[in-house]
Amino acid sequence: PKLNDPQTSQALFQAVRRGDLPAVEQLLRSSADPEVKNTFGYTPLWIAVQTEQLALIRLLLQYGADRTAMNTYGETILAWA
Repeated sequence: PKLNDPQTSQALFQAVRRGDLPAVEQLLRSSADPEVKNTFGYTPLWIAVQTEQLALIRLLLQYGADRTAMNTYGETILAWA
């Protein structure tokens, strides 16, 4: 099962924002949920796309991140890509 607790979710978002590929990979291996959303409906993949972190984008997609996810404003990730 995927972990969606606040501490794991926060750690995943922080690691993505920092561009910390090893930390993101470790969290995902430990069952962190790549589909977790923040208050605005952004997922870790959204953050990686917005900050143009290609290695993180690939990694998150490998772990099942949804490339068609929408935020709370109805915007899609593909609109940012």
